[in-house]
Amino acid sequence: MSSSTVKGFSRYLVLAVVLTALISVIGTSAYFQMLVQPQPYTKTTTVTQTITEQARTTTVTMFITTTQVTTPAPPSEKPKLEGKPGGTITIAVEKDETSLDPIFSQAGVFTDTILNHVYETLIAYDYNMNLVPRLAESFRQVDPITFEFSIRKGVKFHDGTELDGEVVKWNIERILTTPSPRQGQLSMVDRVETIDKYTVRFILKFPTSEFLPALTWGTGIVSKAAVEKYGSDYGTVAAIGTGPYKLVRWVKGDQAVLERYNDYWGPKPYMDRIILRVIPEASVRALSLERGEVQLAQLEPVDAKRLQGSKAINLYLGEPTRMIMISINQNPETQGTKALLDKRVRQAINYAIDRRGLVEAIQEGFAIAGIGPIPPALKQFWSEALRMYPETADIERAKQLLAEAGYPDGFETTLLNFFPWGLPVATVIQAQLAKVGIKVEINNMEFGAGAEQLLVKRKYDMALHDWAGTGAPTPFGVVGEFFDPTKVGEWQWNLQNVKDPILGWLVKELVRQPDFNAQKGVSDALQRRVIEEGYGVILFYPYKIHASTQVVKNYRVHPHPWYGFVLWMPVIEAFVWLEQD
Repeated sequence: MSSSTVKGFSRYLVLAVVLTALISVIGTSAYFQMLVQPQPYTKTTTVTQTITEQARTTTVTMFITTTQVTTPAPPSEKPKLEGKPGGTITIAVEKDETSLDPIFSQAGVFTDTILNHVYETLIAYDYNMNLVPRLAESFRQVDPITFEFSIRKGVKFHDGTELDGEVVKWNIERILTTPSPRQGQLSMVDRVETIDKYTVRFILKFPTSEFLPALTWGTGIVSKAAVEKYGSDYGTVAAIGTGPYKLVRWVKGDQAVLERYNDYWGPKPYMDRIILRVIPEASVRALSLERGEVQLAQLEPVDAKRLQGSKAINLYLGEPTRMIMISINQNPETQGTKALLDKRVRQAINYAIDRRGLVEAIQEGFAIAGIGPIPPALKQFWSEALRMYPETADIERAKQLLAEAGYPDGFETTLLNFFPWGLPVATVIQAQLAKVGIKVEINNMEFGAGAEQLLVKRKYDMALHDWAGTGAPTPFGVVGEFFDPTKVGEWQWNLQNVKDPILGWLVKELVRQPDFNAQKGVSDALQRRVIEEGYGVILFYPYKIHASTQVVKNYRVHPHPWYGFVLWMPVIEAFVWLEQD
């Protein structure tokens, strides 16, 4: 971002801040190795960027190492299939979503499970978070901005049409030209070309480590013929992919039924069908599991704790990939509590929250106390060193900051909630903030109305919600567009309505780093900015809690934040079956 562009943001920020971030890359990171299997090609450059705005000077110096990547070597032997064929598995989930079109879908267990079995992406993450080919037979990096993918031959969509390079090119161009949550996910792509019938070339705008991870979710290849046939209704009346299961029925708010696709290009699934049942009440999901009415379910902590040690139920814990947080509205026109526009007040709220108390009271210990806007599952980018606010409340510091801001006796405000799990959390927050004189009225709304208030109208004081990012399990995938000042009012981005030029510059740098080591320094600087400004409160990171009856065999929780329940994905050796009479 140029100096003149940054100066254009000066009306939003009058501060005197010196921010220096030093990013030093030494060798090749273990995390990067784990993701893309680096080859021994490296190129090192040094970039220095200086931003000057009024009394603030920001200097970020980066020593960047880029690493060329190619397809990981395939397993030497194909996995042996030993499961029992047949049967129907019923999965209990909290809610469904509005669309099954990959480019418009919102991340959630219901949607993610369907997307991963009806559609297939070019590449995928295995259980160790290694990138492996899926619809692509192989892929390679030609140079720092060029990637080539060899597409599998003989693959057919559920409507009988054939997959080839032109269809893949059309899918990517549809993402790039259609306003949707996925458009920004592939913003680094300049163009797509077909080299021959089964070879596709991607040319990027700049070197970045975000490209390959961005292809692993939300970019499932859809039938061009089906989209042209159903038009704007695609994703609600039909969902046609190449996956091992096909969608045969979706009754919104009730259930979706998937059946085995017998012309699937890979090993055929064991189970005949998958049923996803929407059961909003967590206790009812757990009871349905105990009764055997469902065989797999997402559980809440109170039920997981009760079922621990049960011989009839298996519990599966996944690493925390999402966060429970409070967003604080920074739009003066829609913020009803002007005190919340003061940084000292926002910091006071952060100091007043007892995060450890929330973990014990709400999560039964099945969570990690919050620090910053990147969850623990992104191991290299999550650090205790970033903690600014104590796990337990610092009431005296909170009161001191409120007094400095001119609110020694506190003030009144509101907290929006529209999630079934949110009211108990909001009630604890209400009691904690009362200790420093902040009187909170909980505005508890129905999900649709509350989502409109937060996402569309953007009219709220504070709002309780969860967040796991979207697109790629990387820092930019989690916090990039979510804090991008240019995205205010778009989809679910920048819910805090923050217009912060420093934050904006860091977001742009985050996506442009061609190496995960370089991303580390930018990621830390971005997180510190969010934490110190108090644009929200990161409360805690809940563990994924899945549970099954004993008839479910070979199930594992996938570490990707948005893969849902993975039952059949041969390229990562995901083979689930039912052992029943």
